[in-house]
Amino acid sequence: MCEAPSQWDTSTNEARYGGLKNPGEFYHGKEAGYAKFINFLKSLQFWDSTGLPTGEALWFFHPLAFIEHFRKCGWLSESEFKQIYSDDRYARSRQPSPAELRAKYLKPINLAVRKFGLTSSTRLAHFLGQGAVESAWLASMQETSMLGRVDATGFHGAAKNPASILQESTLGHWYGQIPSEDDAWFRSVKFNSHGVRIAGSYDWKNGNCDREDSQNFEGVVSSN
Repeated sequence: MCEAPSQWDTSTNEARYGGLKNPGEFYHGKEAGYAKFINFLKSLQFWDSTGLPTGEALWFFHPLAFIEHFRKCGWLSESEFKQIYSDDRYARSRQPSPAELRAKYLKPINLAVRKFGLTSSTRLAHFLGQGAVESAWLASMQETSMLGRVDATGFHGAAKNPASILQESTLGHWYGQIPSEDDAWFRSVKFNSHGVRIAGSYDWKNGNCDREDSQNFEGVVSSN
């Protein structure tokens, strides 16, 4: 990197090129030629039309060195985020829209990646790939439960549990944190409203140690 006046700034022409009129230099004794040279320069210079300060030194860096350094930052851009969570992953009627989902989670995911050291390309790819699938491409950031009945075969859901759908910011806590939200869905074999088995019990599975864990750490990925 270096600090120097811009070559596109007309106010620095004399300081930059005035030495060409000194004895022994190209334009010594050739005032008309020097004036013609300066006029040609001015026809190419544009700094005064940018609205930026004139006559000041600027910092310059090699563009390839800048790109090489910038690639190391790992901060996902909007366009890169869209490649991962592309519009074709969602239903056309998706609400919030894919663009709104990406805008909501781009910065938090970038910050989380740095906080927890997921900065290598391999770790980042695993994290984003697993997270995309588990969250239905950002559309579901927590595992929901169902209302229904429990029998000897498991929990037969009839409809989604409205409380389990609410975001923590709306509910005021993660679902299941208080005793009144104890939910048998998470510690039972699960059947959807069509009678299809969709998952086993989370109790004593995937590292869960008891019925409380089965709700605190639902399935493979914790929502807390």
